[in-house]
This record gives sequence, structure tokens and C-alpha cells, in this order.
Amino acid sequence: MCAQVSRSAWWITGGGSFELSSTELYNRSSGSFEPGPDLPSADLRHHSAVRIGNSEKVFIACGGEKTDVFIFDTVTGQFQRQPPMQSDRREAFMGYVETMNAVVVAGGFPYIKTTEIFDLTTNSWNEGNDFPVLLSGGASIGPFQGSFLAIGGRDDQGTNSDDIYWFDPESSQFQILAGDGLAEPRHGFTAMLVKENYFPCP
Repeated sequence: MCAQVSRSAWWITGGGSFELSSTELYNRSSGSFEPGPDLPSADLRHHSAVRIGNSEKVFIACGGEKTDVFIFDTVTGQFQRQPPMQSDRREAFMGYVETMNAVVVAGGFPYIKTTEIFDLTTNSWNEGNDFPVLLSGGASIGPFQGSFLAIGGRDDQGTNSDDIYWFDPESSQFQILAGDGLAEPRHGFTAMLVKENYFPCP
């Protein structure tokens, strides 16, 4: 997993044999990798991580089909355990929603539609509206219009999706974006926001 932890650093966590607890920090200024703090658990495979707004904290959840939740403070270098999720899941969609000051977790494996919302003000979980379809292994990117996008994934029949959903903070619903979706259905991929015309096209 990779998460931006500041304007000049990226944090790479876990991976490998799915049981790696080591992490690395990529410093854009120096252009080099350096060792980061170990994850609090070696069994956080397929976890999700998202930076909490513009803060120096990262929210970690949905690893190893466990309900464990942590917030990592990049300033102190400490992991703070949070109240657990109600459903154990991995490969879920997860994003920060600014107007709610909350992290939204939806879908994932084993295939479930349920959504849980972690209120960062009260440090508590609330039940959200179900994700429209059964999907896991998609990509989450943000910020996008004060919220985040849930892209692609694979359904319980093994079919990859090309759909793109946006979490609407006002209705607390995932809404499919109008348009053609992805050019190719995808699962187990990475996506990120870039500047318009960042990649030159022929």
C-alpha cells in the first residue's frame, strides 16, 4: 500500500508475501527511500491506508480480514489503535470525506456491500448506506469534490468492473459517475489523481 503523508513524502507499507510488517518512506526532495516504522501487526495484508485531509496522520484499516484500525502519526512516529470495525474485510474502498471529517469504508472481501463511517471527531463508527454492488479489489482516490472515488474492482462472480463511483457526502450514498467508465475493467490496480494533461498524448 502507498499513501502520501506530506507534500514531499510517500509511505509504502506491507506487501511482499502479504505478511511484511516493514515500511519505507520515499522522500521526494532527496529522491531516495529510507526505512519507516514497522506496522503494528504483521497480518495486515491487503490493507488500505489514507491520509486524513491535510494532516500528518494516516488512517489504516481493512487488513487481513481483521477489524483492526490504526491511526499513524507521522510526527510522533506512533500508531494509535482505534475502535474496531464491525465487519472484517480486506480489499475495500476507503477514503477521507472532508465535510464529514470522517473516513468511509465500503465493500471488500469477503464480498459484502456494507459501509462503515468512522467519525474522526468522536472516534466512533457509524453504519452507512450499502455500496450499490458487491465489489472488492478496486482503487480509491481522492480528494475529489470534497470526497473520494471508488473505481473498478471484481464482483463475486469473478467479473472485473469498469464503473466509477463518487461518495456524495450530502446523501451519504455512492453515485455512479455518468460516462463510459474505465476503458478496460480492472481489479487489483493502482490509481491516483494527476494534473490535467500530465501525460502527453500522441
